Amino acid sequence: MRILLGFMFAALLCSPAAAQPEPATFATAVRDGSLDASTYNFADADFWARTSTERTAWREAAATALITPEGLNTGCEVADLRGISAFGWVRLAELAPNANAWANAAEHLRHQLAALDALAERRAAGRRDAGIRSSGAARYRDALEDTDDASAREALRRAIRDQTWREQYAVAPTSLPPLAAAQWPTVIGGALATLDCDNTNWLRTQLSEINWFERTRYGPRADQAAWLIAQHADRSPDFQRAVLTRLEGLPPGATNPANFAFLWDRVAVSEGQLQRYGTQIHCKDGAPVALNGVEDETGIDERRAAVGLGSWDSYWTQMRGSLRC
Repeated sequence: MRILLGFMFAALLCSPAAAQPEPATFATAVRDGSLDASTYNFADADFWARTSTERTAWREAAATALITPEGLNTGCEVADLRGISAFGWVRLAELAPNANAWANAAEHLRHQLAALDALAERRAAGRRDAGIRSSGAARYRDALEDTDDASAREALRRAIRDQTWREQYAVAPTSLPPLAAAQWPTVIGGALATLDCDNTNWLRTQLSEINWFERTRYGPRADQAAWLIAQHADRSPDFQRAVLTRLEGLPPGATNPANFAFLWDRVAVSEGQLQRYGTQIHCKDGAPVALNGVEDETGIDERRAAVGLGSWDSYWTQMRGSLRC
């Protein structure tokens, strides 16, 4: 397969060059689905006939046109998601010193993405692999064998895909050349935006028919899987708020109270409010911070204990060890 792909790229590099489309034309084609940036042949379009400065200007103009300003961080419009998914590929072409370097990096990226997608689908189908035990997908994979409910099984499968993809976000595969590795987080981020929106739309449909994936009926892992989807529905903050309200109204034992706490803080951060439980710790300016701060720090351990969470100090220690700021 590698040899065949090499011949294909060699043929492409030797084919007659076509004019590079204007950035706005390129972006429009990406957004309407008639052009896929991950397979677009920048070499055939003679992209490297431009100077480095010209390539950067082209990429900046294309990036501006690829997505609407309001769709950069919120919304699940298909056109915007296509634009987000194109960012890494456009940046790859800008930074590649020549067509051969771009072709090699793009081939490696596509190969790794296909392998990751295949792994996620195998796990979602119930198959095991050597790495699943150390993955967050394991808990949902194991639960697949414990339920016959079709909706609960689908929630579990979606959580498996979520965890398999999300765990690859921070660290690029070691097999990627440096040029491709530099674009890995951006490329994965585009794929995750699409995955999260698809999961959000699915859960929204489910919650029009049921109140929640209550633990007493669907099992604790289905409750966890549904919460995971809501927790990662950041592009749909109104939906996150609606889920939080729904969870708040459930009877005791119907959902994991710790998950409610995490979603409470997630919604608070989205709305520019202080956190209540201090669960949303992220990197900012090279150091871990509790986003937006927390309300009444003196009482935070009492609030955390009430929902089954450990002390805030122990959580900070855990997060410092897991975050790479």
